[in-house]
Amino acid sequence: MDPSPTTRALVRQLLAREIAAEKEPDAVGNAIQRLYSRVSENLRHSLGDDGRDALLQRAFTRTKTQHPVLTDIGQIGETGIRLDDVVAGVNAHGVPAVTAAVESLLVTLSDILAGLIGADMVMNLLDHDGQHSKAPTGRQAQ
Repeated sequence: MDPSPTTRALVRQLLAREIAAEKEPDAVGNAIQRLYSRVSENLRHSLGDDGRDALLQRAFTRTKTQHPVLTDIGQIGETGIRLDDVVAGVNAHGVPAVTAAVESLLVTLSDILAGLIGADMVMNLLDHDGQHSKAPTGRQAQ
């Protein structure tokens, strides 16, 4: 199933906002890592450890075949999906490849969540403190 264009646009906005001020590849990698960590933590607060881990594992598994760089920057472990090597991935594969991989991971995660809880709630879970994001209905995300 192809991701919704609205979901992709929202995730791109989320990524762009996070990395906008960064110029150096290492700083971009750190910004992407922070975004993923925030999303993971937001999911944990909303769904618990098991719910977060199940969703992230499903999204990671679906995405890694299209973006093998994910297997270099992340891992499935006892504590869920971790993206601990984003900066090393940026240095090895470049900013565009890592950004595209994380974007696809978050889009896949968003589509899985939208199927479970509805599109209106997805951005609230992913970007809890993102007052600039718009929900798919055009309302401001809370």
